[in-house]
Amino acid sequence: MARYVWRDEALSIDGASGSDSGFQETSIDLEPLFDSGLLDLADLETEIEEALFVNFAASLDDGEAITGAIAAARNWCVATDDKRARSVFAQQTPHVHLLSSPELVKLWVDVAAAGVDEICAVVQRIRRHGHYIPPASHPLYDWWQNYLYGNG
Repeated sequence: MARYVWRDEALSIDGASGSDSGFQETSIDLEPLFDSGLLDLADLETEIEEALFVNFAASLDDGEAITGAIAAARNWCVATDDKRARSVFAQQTPHVHLLSSPELVKLWVDVAAAGVDEICAVVQRIRRHGHYIPPASHPLYDWWQNYLYGNG
């Protein structure tokens, strides 16, 4: 994960507040993922990465531009659901493998052998707190919808 994204962008999600207004921001604690080695922080380190960042920043916000620059230079993958970022990366750096939320959840399901109720809860939380539904054209759309509506 780009340190910039961790420091300046991945700070909170909408969480149920129990009040009439419905939602309040809930902090995201990524430390357990860093501690376990599932996530690591990365910074722009080379002139190539900096040049790629400048190029991407013409079309994307800084977090996506930094993430794309690091991934392109290091042959890493990028996990994003942002349509514009996915389009820019696909056009400018086709060697960068793009992952979406449904693909990440499906990978977790396959590796962790999670139960149907747990999968449904995760997909529903992503929808509710992340305001995310995959486009109907996504290859895992039907799979996602089944879990979203508790039919896994």
